[in-house]
Amino acid sequence: MRITLVTPTLNAGRYLAEALASVRSQQWPDVEHIVMDGGSTDDTLEILGRDSTARVESGADSGLYDAINRGVGLASGDVVGFLNADDVLAPGALAAVGHAFVAHPGAEMVAGGGEVFRETASGSETLVHVNDNGAKALREQDIIHGSPFLNARFFRRELLERVGPFDTRWRRCADFDLLMRVLHANPERAVVDQIVYRSRAHAGSLTFRGGLEVELTEEQLALCTARLDETRETPALHRRYRRWHSWEATYLAWRQILAGRYSEAARSLGNGLAVDPLLPVVVPMQIAQHLRMRAQHR
Repeated sequence: MRITLVTPTLNAGRYLAEALASVRSQQWPDVEHIVMDGGSTDDTLEILGRDSTARVESGADSGLYDAINRGVGLASGDVVGFLNADDVLAPGALAAVGHAFVAHPGAEMVAGGGEVFRETASGSETLVHVNDNGAKALREQDIIHGSPFLNARFFRRELLERVGPFDTRWRRCADFDLLMRVLHANPERAVVDQIVYRSRAHAGSLTFRGGLEVELTEEQLALCTARLDETRETPALHRRYRRWHSWEATYLAWRQILAGRYSEAARSLGNGLAVDPLLPVVVPMQIAQHLRMRAQHR
C-alpha cells in the first residue's frame, strides 16, 4: 500500500530539512512525498535538490490550500496525508498508520495522536498533546472548538475525492471545513495509539501565530454563513454548520466585549440569534465542551 504525503511550502527553508528527514526515517516500504513549492526565494529549492526521495513541483499558486489540492491531484498513493513544511512526522508514524489500514481494510480514515511543540533553549516544549481516541475518531466538537489535528489523519484517496477538495476561499480554516464534510460522510475510521504528528509553533506559523483569534473567528463565521446557504438541501450537514455558526458568533461577541466593542458584540449576538434562535440553549453546552476539551489537551 502506497502512502502519499503532500507538503506545501513557501520560503520554509529554516525548517524544511527537518520535515524531509522525518519522512525519510519512516519505516514503511512505499512512500510518495510530493512537495508543492509556491515559488520560494530562500534556500528551499536548494534543500529540496539534496533530497532524492521527494517529488518537487515548483510554481506560483493561489495559496496554501490551492497547493495542497494540486498535490492531492498528483498523488498516486492509496492513502494520502499532509505534512506542513515546518512540522515533522513522529518516528514510526507511517508504519503505525499503514498497519492500521491493513488491519482494517474497510477504514477510509486512520488517525493517531498529535502534539504542538515549540523549540526552547534546552530543546523543545510540548504545548498541546491530543491522543484520546474520541478526538482521533473525529467528533463535531473537535472541529468547532479548534483541535481536529488534520495532519494526524490519513485518508483513503477515494474518501477525499468523495468529499471534495479544500475550499480555497478560506485562507486559514479550510482544513476545519474539509473535516466537517468528512464527518458528514461518516467514513469507517480506525485509530492508532501513538503520536504520529508534531506541529511546530513559531512566530511565522499560519496556524499558531498569536494575536489572530478575532481574524480566525471572523473567517470561520464567514465560512459557516456561506455553508449555511450552500447546504440547505442537506439538512444534517446544514445543522452542523448552524451549530458551528452559533459558537463562532458567540465567541466573536466575547472577544469584542473584552476589547470594549460592545455595540459590535451586540450585533454579533444578534447575528447568531437570527441564524439559530436556540443559541441561548446551545452555547452553554458548547462552552462546557470547550472547557473540557481545553483541559484534556493541555
